[in-house]
Order: sequence, then structure tokens, then C-alpha cells
Amino acid sequence: MSLSAHRVEAGYPNAASVLKEVELDLQAGRFLCLLGPNGTGKSTLCRSLCGLLPLRSGRVEVDGQDLAGMRPRQRARRLGFLPQDIQPAFSFRVEETVALGARVAGHGRWFDPHLSEEALDSVRSALRQVEAENLLGRELGSLSGGERRRVLVASVLAQEPDYLLLDEPAAMLDLHHQAQLFAMLQRLAGEGLGVLCVTHDVNLAAAFADELVLLHGGRVHARGRGEDVLKEDILRPMFGNHFQLLPPIEKGAPPVVLPAQSGQSSGRTS
Repeated sequence: MSLSAHRVEAGYPNAASVLKEVELDLQAGRFLCLLGPNGTGKSTLCRSLCGLLPLRSGRVEVDGQDLAGMRPRQRARRLGFLPQDIQPAFSFRVEETVALGARVAGHGRWFDPHLSEEALDSVRSALRQVEAENLLGRELGSLSGGERRRVLVASVLAQEPDYLLLDEPAAMLDLHHQAQLFAMLQRLAGEGLGVLCVTHDVNLAAAFADELVLLHGGRVHARGRGEDVLKEDILRPMFGNHFQLLPPIEKGAPPVVLPAQSGQSSGRTS
């Protein structure tokens, strides 16, 4: 089982293509992190994989089925997508937010001020997966950044998708909540979900993901485990001289990637 992009080219109206013949395969039970410079097409790829952005050429397949031939509700039942930023127009309670995700996929008529016991059971199940069941009854606007992110992930999980795609889910979170979120995504992949996460945090991705996919110039530049792709000859075309590599903090771990200090060239330091 996999979510696959085959020679995908995509872009926005009245502009050149952002993605150019992208090949990508996200298998069920795997956690992939998508990294690359700003403007290289990471968000565009997520939207293309979900069917939210029409392709100019190529195709996306879900377990061998062409995504273009699937109805929106079918897509919602297979693919869960969390965009970079969500600003609800209304102050939803936590359970209403999660129930709305289930309703999008057609798992019940649950967008109601008084949720049924069946609906609440499913909402609690989704919140339990993200360790946020204790937030029931709270309003979304009253939550911390980390709590809010976990609830939004739960709303996508309530769709009961096979593949979960998240665009910068840890943006603006503190170190504790970043690590907590990535550990949760790692666990969900271990339970059978295919997880693709866009992030700018190379070290966080290398610590938790099964593989890193490096996107550059709208193409897949490299893919592999952190220790295999976090190398100077691979990173230099993407980031120029603006990084430095430090030795792994323990045996078998990937190297640490840091911004280069002013006046310091890239490369491994001791």
C-alpha cells in the first residue's frame, strides 16, 4: 500500500511550474519528512498529493488507484491533510473541531452542538491517539499552541485516513512540543499510517523520521536516512555555504546540521 507521485508537474495559475517530474512513494507504516529551501515546492507537493491542486502532468495514485478519478469524499477517507495554518472563523469546542473532521469524510452527521454518544466515542478515540482527551470541553482559542496542534491533528485522524500529510505542523512550537508532536507522528506511523511531514527542522526530522526527502528546485534532490543524506555534497546545492555539519552526538546517529556562523564556510567541524 502506498501513496505515489509519478512524474508530477504542478504549479499555480499564470506562473511557471513549481514541481517538475516529481517521483515520490509514501508507504503505509512509514514516516517521511520533506525538507528543502523556501519556495522549492514542499507545500505544493502536499497539496498535489491530496488532490487540492490540479496536476499539469503526471499522476498521483492511492494504492494503485488514480487520485484524479476519486470523488472528494473518497479522497477524504483515504488522505488526511493538515495545512500550515488554520484560523477557524468561529470558536469551536475541541469535540466540535474533531467531529468536523469526521463529517468531512462522511463518517456521520456530527457537526451538532449536542453530539451523540457514538460521535463522542469516535471523537475521544481520535483525541486519545494524540494524547489530548483531557481537552474535551475546551474552546480551541483557549488552548496553547501545542494543544491546538494536537487537536487539529486529531480532527484529521477522525477522517480515519490511510495517509496523513502535514505541512509545518511544528511551526512556532517550543522545543518540548516539537519533540512531542514528532514522537506522536512516529508512533502513528508505527501503527500503520503513512505519514508525510513538511518541516524546516532538519535535526528534528532526522531524529524521528524513517526517511528524509530533500526537495530542491521542484525536484527530489535526495532521499534516505539522515546519516545517508545529511552530507556536505548533498546539502551544498540546496543551502550554499549557509550550514555547518557537526559530528553525531552518539554512534549511529546522523550528523547535526546548524546554520553557519558569519564568515564561516560550510563543512564538518569537530
